[in-house]
Amino acid sequence: MELPSKLLENAVNEMAQLPGIGKRTALRLVLHLLKQPSEQTEVLSSALTVMRNDIQYCKECHTISDADICGICSNPSRDKSIICVVEDVRDVMALENTGMFKGVYHVLGGKISPIEGVGPSQLKISSLVDKVKQGNVAEIIFALSSTMEGDTTNFYIYKQIKDYEIKTSTIARGIAAPTMKMKKGKTKSVGVQPFHSACSKGAKIFPQLPGLFTKTIIMMVIPRNTSSEIMRSFISIIFYGLID
Repeated sequence: MELPSKLLENAVNEMAQLPGIGKRTALRLVLHLLKQPSEQTEVLSSALTVMRNDIQYCKECHTISDADICGICSNPSRDKSIICVVEDVRDVMALENTGMFKGVYHVLGGKISPIEGVGPSQLKISSLVDKVKQGNVAEIIFALSSTMEGDTTNFYIYKQIKDYEIKTSTIARGIAAPTMKMKKGKTKSVGVQPFHSACSKGAKIFPQLPGLFTKTIIMMVIPRNTSSEIMRSFISIIFYGLID
């Protein structure tokens, strides 16, 4: 893209480094700033500079804060025995918008992903384990995404805290489709059930199945009329693939 000014080109290139913004969008934003009063551009650049230099992270939960301890952790009405484990600050904001959770959070700063070179040592997992060791935690709620990386992170944390008497759970995801009764001669939809229901049904088949596994793999859909033999094979493949 040929631009008439080197200064304009540099500004466009820097703006295009932001996520979700290409060269054309960056050019439109830069041209918009040129049309605005210079004071507005100075206020914007000053706000970004102050934010980048003065932002802090809470020493308790590692979320973004203006002080050493964030407003959630310093709130005496919060139940600090219940910790919700999330990936980043966006998850904290999403859960806070519901107004339903009254515990505290723990921001990991990412998920375990060997492909991207992210290991447990690069996340805030050790500080979470230290909180559990102190004996003041009654329950940990895993609120990571239901991806392979999220489930791997959940399982790794569980392995670190399994020797302590605390409750582990996860937020619900998805909705099971009910069985629909149709008139004779018409197509009938296949009844399905959540995977955790299938696992509870298969617990007699696999007594050694860990509880976290049934909570972490949340919403795989299995037909209601699945035989016990198929259920055994299905659970075996997934479970042993996970621990390997």
